[in-house]
Amino acid sequence: MLAQDAGRDLSGIYGAWTAHGLLSPMRTASELEEPVAVDGHGARARMEAFMNASWAAMEGAAYVRGPLPRG
Repeated sequence: MLAQDAGRDLSGIYGAWTAHGLLSPMRTASELEEPVAVDGHGARARMEAFMNASWAAMEGAAYVRGPLPRG
């Protein structure tokens, strides 16, 4: 979705992501499992908040280590 339209609103992407399902990054065998759809009240909003916070942490780590290469 984002590759097709880089200006797309990320909220729709997080909604599609939670509907499709997620795999666990902590388990090496998780790619062999079916993705688990995230449901419940506010699931998309919580996913979006988590990803925004994670990106802020990544930006801080990249700043400490040096600039990221620009594509």
